[in-house]
Amino acid sequence: MRSRSFAAVGAAALTLSLVVVPAASAATPTVVASDLVEGASLNLVSHDNPFAGAWGSSGDGFEVYQRGVSPSIPFQLLDDTVSVFPPDTLGIIGEDETGRFFGATDTENPGNPDGPVSATWTFDVSGADGPLFLNVDAGAMGDFESSDTFGFAVSLDGGPATEVLDAVVDEAASRVYTLDSGKQVTLNDPIDMGGVGLHNNLQTVSAAIAGTGSQLTVRFTAQADGGSEAFAFDSLVITEDAPLGDGDGGDPEPSCDAEELTLISAVQGDGAVSPLAGSPVWTTGDDITVRGVVTLVAPSLGGMFVQEEPADDDGNALTSEGIFVATADVPAALVAGDTVEVTGGVRENFDRTQLEADEVAVCDVPSTSITPTGLTMPADTATRETLEGMVVETTQDLAVSSLYTAWAFGELGVALDGPLTQPTSAFAPDDPQAAALDAANAEAMLFINDRDEYGYDTSPWFDTPARAGDLVLAGTVGALNYSFGDFLLEPLGEFPAIVPVASRPEAPALAGGNDIGAFNVLNYFNDFDGRGAQSQAEFDLQSAKIVEAIVELDAAVLGLVELENDYHDEVPAVETLVAALNDRLGDEVYDWVRPGAEDLVAEGLGPDEIAVGIIYQPARATEVGDAATFDIDALLEGEDTDKNRWPLAQSFDIDGQVVTVVVNHFKSKGSSCEEVAGPDFDFGDDVGTDLTGNCNLTREYAAQRLMEWIETKPTGVTSPDAFVVGDLNSYEEEGPVEAFIEAGYRDAIQSLGDDAFTYKFDGVYGRLDHVLASPSAKRLLDDAAVWQANSAEPVSYLYDNDPIETVDTATAYASSDHDPVVISIGRPGRSKGGPHR
Repeated sequence: MRSRSFAAVGAAALTLSLVVVPAASAATPTVVASDLVEGASLNLVSHDNPFAGAWGSSGDGFEVYQRGVSPSIPFQLLDDTVSVFPPDTLGIIGEDETGRFFGATDTENPGNPDGPVSATWTFDVSGADGPLFLNVDAGAMGDFESSDTFGFAVSLDGGPATEVLDAVVDEAASRVYTLDSGKQVTLNDPIDMGGVGLHNNLQTVSAAIAGTGSQLTVRFTAQADGGSEAFAFDSLVITEDAPLGDGDGGDPEPSCDAEELTLISAVQGDGAVSPLAGSPVWTTGDDITVRGVVTLVAPSLGGMFVQEEPADDDGNALTSEGIFVATADVPAALVAGDTVEVTGGVRENFDRTQLEADEVAVCDVPSTSITPTGLTMPADTATRETLEGMVVETTQDLAVSSLYTAWAFGELGVALDGPLTQPTSAFAPDDPQAAALDAANAEAMLFINDRDEYGYDTSPWFDTPARAGDLVLAGTVGALNYSFGDFLLEPLGEFPAIVPVASRPEAPALAGGNDIGAFNVLNYFNDFDGRGAQSQAEFDLQSAKIVEAIVELDAAVLGLVELENDYHDEVPAVETLVAALNDRLGDEVYDWVRPGAEDLVAEGLGPDEIAVGIIYQPARATEVGDAATFDIDALLEGEDTDKNRWPLAQSFDIDGQVVTVVVNHFKSKGSSCEEVAGPDFDFGDDVGTDLTGNCNLTREYAAQRLMEWIETKPTGVTSPDAFVVGDLNSYEEEGPVEAFIEAGYRDAIQSLGDDAFTYKFDGVYGRLDHVLASPSAKRLLDDAAVWQANSAEPVSYLYDNDPIETVDTATAYASSDHDPVVISIGRPGRSKGGPHR
């Protein structure tokens, strides 16, 4: 919901001179100082220096004057600034067009921190001919309890002079505030905003001022329970003859009888930009009035959706019949099906065509239903643009694909034939088919929004177990919005249900045994002082999940990625994990590989905050030779050359076969590598692309360096059989993995494991986690598998979020953001699990 942005109410009082000009002098504005204002403070939303303000009456409205902080500086007319208040307005305090407002602090009671906040304003109304009306559009800042009170007491020439016309209603929060006989406002329900200031939390208070006199005094008083707060209000307006509202303290009822109407289709036009927007297009154009049917009232989105009356559809498929109306003042009783006339200017708000409402009139006509327009996927941007703001209905079952957006923004990504495939998992980055698949993915994806009612939690999509691949059935109806670069379907009524079809797979049990695996454990830190868990509760959950996953994977040797790099500590994170595994299994089943002290640098296993590690089951695998590592980035040039994490190698005897396991974590696709150079590329060469992300050349360099190092037999074992495992931050068809393939390595998962994905990013799925067999070790490969326990799970189920009771948090599922991979090996000529391929 859009709201005004207030500056904090100042603690130091300013002496303000407020001016009220009698109606008789309306033709020629005159500035006359009134009594001084006690304890009032004025702040600017976007200015550093406070100033005093005064408003002088004119025949066309109010001209705005200002003076500096010093009382000796005279008032000066602000050019081109005329308020929107009517000519019969006698006085105003508060917000004008420039965003200035008055507020009050506890400066009248500096010695009593628990005392009331108060301020007094005095008006000269001696020129008024008729009754006066006080209109307060009240707001407040602070956290309020049910015992708090705040309100306005009004007196005329020193005596009570008010008759309250209405109560105060905060419709957005569904709270009612009552006014007692002393005109104090009491909250019927407490408000706890957790330190967040409340903006516009009260609607208009109107009071008729009976009797006549020359001096009108308005005193604002607030009492916060347990201490004073800062209060502010949007405007305080004195009018003559009639209140600004409808006589009952509300806004006047706009009439639904505009002489000239503009079709919504004409507002939208046949392109992405409205022909009626301002210049530049993000500014509002001239005021127009449209008439249409309300399809969705969405205060959380800052307005409502309105669609052209069916009889006035222009029949042009290129022009949308719907539009978003931006307004913070949606009429209280407005519901879908009502017909409204909306007056305001059109602008492009971050590429969404919208009408900025100055006035919304509800028409006294029967409710009208809008028939949804079918939305069939795939749909390109141009097609969706023709439906922007309209009510649409999906015509196909769509599979859940984007899960991060559902957690972070409440935007569930569903796709035709989803989950979607990462383009460079299927095609080389320079293959035109990769770019074509990237474009097809965008056209296949549709985001169903939660209307901004949730965020960073499981609601409303994953309060019950669900995974990527589950379905949202055809028939979802909503208004098609555009926000943050994507078209969003805003459901009408209930959110659509997710129909489970994708079951959680059990851990693979390879016929030849689960011999060698790799697992990215998502920042396993045991000190709560960096990445990973930030509390004991989060760490306990993370540990329980990862331990369960490792136990079920049951690999003889397992390379780990994203461990805390604390090998110097008395109890490093990897040892903590092994201890938890052995506690879970009730025996000393696992042990961990200890790098030599001579191989560690000051920071640990390389200079990065995270490191790799190896754990193993001594009953199934025996260490042979020495653990080894090296500075893989030593040949890079530049000021910051610490890009790839250092590898860790250890040889093992597994079922009579000696092999070397080398676990790795190459540079991520995130931060730039343009400021580094390598043996085969210069500074500025390693630029990011849409398909490969950043640092592709730096990862290719790491692949070459790693293979050269493996050839040196770093563990001291003469066997040439090596397995490169871990998170290479490279999809299957990208240069780093292809460098291994071109050198004679074999991609075990691609050839034996159905090339299954292990990771999701931006709603698409590919494999970053690998087991690559060296040229001599290819003959040992027996079988391979991916356990998709994590990548298809909602992000909200991870340890560092807020798991819900309906989700089994103690399981291995959603234990990380990467899936584990595992292979079985056999002795040459005698496979343990089937024929060699």
